[in-house]
Amino acid sequence: TTSTSSRPVPNCGYPLARQCRSRRAMTHHVVARAEGSSEGDSASTIEDKIRSLNASHGVVIYSKSWCPFCSQAKQVFDGLDQEYFALELDEIEEGADVQDALMGMTGVRTVPQVFVGGEFVGGCDDTKAALAGGTLQKLVSKL
Repeated sequence: TTSTSSRPVPNCGYPLARQCRSRRAMTHHVVARAEGSSEGDSASTIEDKIRSLNASHGVVIYSKSWCPFCSQAKQVFDGLDQEYFALELDEIEEGADVQDALMGMTGVRTVPQVFVGGEFVGGCDDTKAALAGGTLQKLVSKL
């Protein structure tokens, strides 16, 4: 069952974000750029937000709402009945900047980018392979 209610998200690194909850997923949409950031410090600020999100949530999926591979990665965690935080990059003002920062941090430009317990798992195929090999379940069990 999906709930359409949304509420402010405390301490998510995006001051004017709202949280939309479904049964297992938490998706945050940024409705305004963080106050006080300038162009010169935006890359490090975004990297700091990414690190903060990864530290604050057991599972984080950097995603695009229309991407079938992102949907498949989310389905892996739905199958594990594991709550996850999905940041839909195509629905936030900073989406391209977040994707650029992720490229700098992980060496990967494509989505999804999946983090479990702050550790970069990889994309859809990597996540499915980790599930098949049992390593994903081990990471999730540590949360």
